[in-house]
Amino acid sequence: AVPRAEPAVTVVSGGLVVIAGGRSQRIGGGALRTIETFNPVDNVVTCLPGQGACGLADNDHALLPVGRVGALATNTGTDVVIAHGANGAEFVEPCGEPFAVDTKIGRPAHTGRP
Repeated sequence: AVPRAEPAVTVVSGGLVVIAGGRSQRIGGGALRTIETFNPVDNVVTCLPGQGACGLADNDHALLPVGRVGALATNTGTDVVIAHGANGAEFVEPCGEPFAVDTKIGRPAHTGRP
């Protein structure tokens, strides 16, 4: 787990919490593009596979195409959609990125939909 300020957070089936984007520090941190999950049953935070350690240096391998600070996340039942927010000082397009979520292993896969 890495410290995050202002991430997008939502709960998916089974109680798994998806934590996406945010800022690497409370004041002046960089916009993160990585996604982690928190399992409240065993109190474990996991960086999703293929993203390194989920820190600012791992943004090149992140699941989100742009960093999102103060974004919104929602669970549609089949997808987690992350929308709005800012990438540093710029606001990003509000359309959002949908991710299909497999709650058994806690790994979203980008669906490629707009």
